Amino acid sequence: MALKLIVESKDAAEMLANPIEILIEKNNEGLKQYFIRGPFIQTNVKNRNGRVYPRQLMEAVVAKYIQDRMSPAGFRSYGELGHPDGVEINLDRVSHYTQSLVWEGANCIGKAEILTENAMGRIVQTFLEKKLILGTSTRGLGTLSKMENPDGSKTVTSYEMIASDIVADPSAPQGFVQGILENKEYIVQDNGIIVECYQKLETALSVLPKDTELKEKLFLESVKNFLKDFNN
Repeated sequence: MALKLIVESKDAAEMLANPIEILIEKNNEGLKQYFIRGPFIQTNVKNRNGRVYPRQLMEAVVAKYIQDRMSPAGFRSYGELGHPDGVEINLDRVSHYTQSLVWEGANCIGKAEILTENAMGRIVQTFLEKKLILGTSTRGLGTLSKMENPDGSKTVTSYEMIASDIVADPSAPQGFVQGILENKEYIVQDNGIIVECYQKLETALSVLPKDTELKEKLFLESVKNFLKDFNN
């Protein structure tokens, strides 16, 4: 299955209408802990990127994310400051982790703790203390409907949530998260490992045998597999 990297964000008006709440609490040692809380996911409505996330789909997505990344055995619901150009979680850029995701109507309300001992977390802490606007933005792999809806939007038909990142106000019309990153195509292998389509093709071509006849046969098979993965 060929998937695209999808990133979502809110413009300034949306963030002011649905502000992220800043919470400052104290732990058992009396040290301050910083949290953000607000709508991490909005469904059943066309967003600024022209996409609609059905509530039914996202309920299953969120349930899987909680099971896989927010289990009692340990949290790994990491989020980064700013969007990376891929699906990998860059540990040196982690600024927070999501503690809870709860549905309220069509919105999924998230609460995340800022990791103030990390470099990126300290940057977020500074923004919060100065009462500067920050937004949350989901990052994941998914597919879109081929046909547009009457309002010009496209419906997200499958989705796997990777992270909820913290981003600055992308108010410019051509903001840095303007939609699907078309240069990135991914596939999910049988073992669940996510790889780029091109990376899989390059790997297959790099191990072709020297035998001319066999090499030509395997080359054609590799290209056919690539096109099959790309178009599914």
